[in-house]
Amino acid sequence: MSGIPRELRKETATTNHLWWSKCPMMKLSRRFRFALTCGMFVSAFIYIVSEFNRTNSNDWTSGNLPIYNVIYPFVSEDEILLPERMLHSKQTDDDSVYSSEINEDDYADTLPSTSLGYRYLLPIYRFGGGPNNQYRSFKIAVRFALHFNRSLVLGPFFNHPLIDKWEARNFNETFETTELSKLVDVATLDDFKRNCNGVIEKIVHGKPFIHKPKDFAYYVEKYKRTRRRFGKATGLLLPGLGSIPHSTLGSAQRFHNATASDCLAFYVPYTIDYDFMNLTAPLTTETYYKAGKLIDEHVVRASYIRQIADNIERHMCNGEPYAVIHWRINDEFMMMWCDVMKSVECQVFRQLNTTGEYIATQLQKAVYGPKLRCVYVAKPPSAWDLMSHLRAIDLTVFTSDEVLGHLGLNVLYHDNYVLSLVEQELAYRSYLFIGSSGSSWTCFVRRERQLHEEKYSLFLSELLGFPATTCV
Repeated sequence: MSGIPRELRKETATTNHLWWSKCPMMKLSRRFRFALTCGMFVSAFIYIVSEFNRTNSNDWTSGNLPIYNVIYPFVSEDEILLPERMLHSKQTDDDSVYSSEINEDDYADTLPSTSLGYRYLLPIYRFGGGPNNQYRSFKIAVRFALHFNRSLVLGPFFNHPLIDKWEARNFNETFETTELSKLVDVATLDDFKRNCNGVIEKIVHGKPFIHKPKDFAYYVEKYKRTRRRFGKATGLLLPGLGSIPHSTLGSAQRFHNATASDCLAFYVPYTIDYDFMNLTAPLTTETYYKAGKLIDEHVVRASYIRQIADNIERHMCNGEPYAVIHWRINDEFMMMWCDVMKSVECQVFRQLNTTGEYIATQLQKAVYGPKLRCVYVAKPPSAWDLMSHLRAIDLTVFTSDEVLGHLGLNVLYHDNYVLSLVEQELAYRSYLFIGSSGSSWTCFVRRERQLHEEKYSLFLSELLGFPATTCV
């Protein structure tokens, strides 16, 4: 109090004395007050931890199962606790138009719904996956609709990995609804919106494949973008980030917890296996593989796609058996395949000017084996030039350039989504199919062809002497 004038010191001291004297704690000893304060802090800490555990233990309901309450230090506070910042951060220019208003449900894992007893399963395809990854995910969703006896909602596919509503394609543009309905009960997206009051009540996730810290952060980022873009494209809001599981077991357990939810969405992965499905609800391996065969038999391309393929077959190769080569090699694919996946075949394709003749010769040998002389080459518009090398040898070669103009199908030049489906139908029917390693387009066709043992399938890498590739 040395800075206070002498005449005010007594008054200030008196005032301080009166203030302290009104506090009950000041009547206690200093040691006791210290102990009491520490106790209050400890109690508050225990309460916060217990509330956190209670909130994050909803992956488990059985007392016989362990509870994993994991705090992920590698996910920043901005991403987990501040959904507003999370929804607006790290956006590309293309993302910015998809920003949405933030509401109290951004972290909720369940949204209120008042359905009328319908039991729906709506597939949600992950941001960043092209059409063939979406088709593969759809077949997985069919498995789970059968597994849990739910009506499968036939939402749109997207002709671009970014899930843009302007690129949405109706289900019946892609696959045949009538044939699928023979296997599983189906519903339209409008049915879902009407009977669920436009609300996805709960979302379950497929096997999350989270093995290391950065996997979880990557998964969160993908779900954020999917949630934002799917909402803009369909008008449906996905449940928030609290729905994301932290483990495979947690993901499987949520299927059990969601059995009472009528308006259920399924964030579908690209791959699934028997072990994960058995965790969600027990089934035999025989049932698992039988279901896979039935799905491949009933998920067929739309009738107009098959009619176009019929027309092409009548005019191509004089109606004789033919081979289809999927030549996926372009700048984009090579960057992914070589720079990211580090595939050993890259050097051969990078030097196509000098290796093109060798590649064409190896393809000729493969085609001549079953005594074929006619080949259709399915390729993206930007594909590297293999045609000049193929036409230099004794093969009859067709591409979309010749076929579409001859049959008056020029409109498909401007609709690569439909053209790709037509070419996949031709590849599926062909006597011999030679695909590109690392391509989801190739792998989708190869899985279809597995139903027919008399159809032969190869990877181009095998013909060039490299190890055979597998489709996971």
